[in-house]
Amino acid sequence: LLTIQKRTNVDENENGTALHRAVQMGNAVMAKSLLDNRSVWVDEEDGHGRTALHYSMEQNSTEIVEILIAGGANVDCVDFQGTSACHLACKEGKIEA
Repeated sequence: LLTIQKRTNVDENENGTALHRAVQMGNAVMAKSLLDNRSVWVDEEDGHGRTALHYSMEQNSTEIVEILIAGGANVDCVDFQGTSACHLACKEGKIEA
């Protein structure tokens, strides 16, 4: 993905960026590579206003949460429903994240 010129921003279906997908698949290595290569904006929103941090908190992926925060993720971002990533983690019972 990093070697081909592929659009990494929100796609036509508004399913999110390559970073969103890496997080949803639990792929910490890909998430870090995308951020390290500046291939994506860490706080890009998907069609629901959620950032990659929202999904990593929802999945309780501490490793990816740490990668995103180190990459500059805004922990205060809210989705279109006004839900922050931290609120989402608590709502889902994912307190570890």
